[in-house]
Amino acid sequence: SLQLSQTERNMIDMVTSKFDDVTLVYNGANAFQFDFLDDYPQIASVPRCPPAGQTGFNALGDVLAGNTNPSGRTSDTFVTDLTQTPTWNNFGNFRYDNVDEFTVSNYGYPSTPTFVNYVEGIYVGYKFYETAADEGLIDYDAMVEFPFGYGLSYTTFDQQMGDVTYQGGTVSFDVTVTNTGDVAGKDVVEVYYNPPYTNGGIEKASANLVAFEKTDLLEPGDSETVSVSFEDDDMASYDDQDAKAWVLEAGDYQVSINADSHTVIDEKTVTVDEDIVYNTEDNTHDGDAVPATNAFDADRGDVTYLSRADHFANREEALAAPTNYTLSDDYKAQFRNESNYDPA
Repeated sequence: SLQLSQTERNMIDMVTSKFDDVTLVYNGANAFQFDFLDDYPQIASVPRCPPAGQTGFNALGDVLAGNTNPSGRTSDTFVTDLTQTPTWNNFGNFRYDNVDEFTVSNYGYPSTPTFVNYVEGIYVGYKFYETAADEGLIDYDAMVEFPFGYGLSYTTFDQQMGDVTYQGGTVSFDVTVTNTGDVAGKDVVEVYYNPPYTNGGIEKASANLVAFEKTDLLEPGDSETVSVSFEDDDMASYDDQDAKAWVLEAGDYQVSINADSHTVIDEKTVTVDEDIVYNTEDNTHDGDAVPATNAFDADRGDVTYLSRADHFANREEALAAPTNYTLSDDYKAQFRNESNYDPA
């Protein structure tokens, strides 16, 4: 389970009743629901140790003992209520009710076709939470326990963002990182961009990780200057409605260095003077061999996809659980699996 079980809670109750300074180690690969932490002020820290293999717990021991200063960052967003995530209602094993003829044997058991509606579109993980907060849809502090890109250290750091240049399609700048604490450690420079958004236009998230760098081991008081650069087409968005291609829209892009996806340390403005559409053989997105364009319009289905328009006005409709379990005649005529596929 990704939520605290009663057995786990009983164990935490027992430990916190006897100790005032508790470290809770999360040994799991998925984003756990950490809503219970506020109930236990004795829990002072939560190291995350994903599946550790043969030697991972040796490394964890070094971190807990202070022999190694941690510098990792969360690769997901940890929320206080998983039922409020945009994928919750559409996460499951939904079986079509009119495709019995396509039943196959799965390890000796009958298996009929299932479906998942990926209604969240581009608003996955931190891109949803940050954008939803900016649009006033959610109370971020109440919903998010640990943001994407979050991580603690036994020391502290200061990051100073230098002037940004935008020339020849390349955005570049330096970041000076200084260890302001008492212990040697490494820090991570996280770079995000917030693109200009037009209500009802191309779907865009307000926070997008575009680059990251880790420093060398810095002794207390030491500094390191990290150089950051990325291409402007890394800030492009895919327009599946009109251009049906990648588009870098004209406007002001906020480029920031962050402590995590939510916490901006400093930001600068990069201005794109005119729209750039990546739809020709000599102007493709990110080095694509051919211009990317819509290839699956016929497979959109009859679902409503989440949109940022009007502050996510269609959220309730888009994120609702499926109510139609019937595969349409058109899609059924195209359906192939082991029961009716002819490799010849």
